[in-house]
Amino acid sequence: MPLCTEVQDMDPCLLKGFMSRKNATMKCIKLKSNGFRRCHREVPPESFFTSCIHDLCTCQEDSKCLCSILEAYARECAKSGVKVAWRSSNFCDFECDSSKGLEFDECGSPCPRTCANIQTSGHNLKCLKPCVPSCQCPSGKVLHNGKCIFPSSCPHIEMIPVL
Repeated sequence: MPLCTEVQDMDPCLLKGFMSRKNATMKCIKLKSNGFRRCHREVPPESFFTSCIHDLCTCQEDSKCLCSILEAYARECAKSGVKVAWRSSNFCDFECDSSKGLEFDECGSPCPRTCANIQTSGHNLKCLKPCVPSCQCPSGKVLHNGKCIFPSSCPHIEMIPVL
């Protein structure tokens, strides 16, 4: 009966060549840049940097992959209490409809305040999910029919008791 030999994990950058690793490294260095510096003490970037290079060497669409990696690092930073504004209008942009009053929040609530839930005491929606990069209403406004409005403008919503 033949025995299995140990399988080695192949580095995709070695398979693709020196230029592939160099290009990936040049893109992933963003994790160690000033834009993320405030987070480095809380979440060391080294493991994300190594994973980033590996992932970019295997990825077909580097820009989407790079944005996903940077987003994952920013999410870890936010979990540690450090919000990082790393996106720009020409880099991993996140479009929000400003005509509806929405603005981008790197670490927004996955359970936004709405006219329907504004009466919930302390906004306790049992929302235990981590923050998410998303379009949110600015502080002092709530979402209603896809637009941000002042809570005083909410239509009267009759609360039906749950039995």
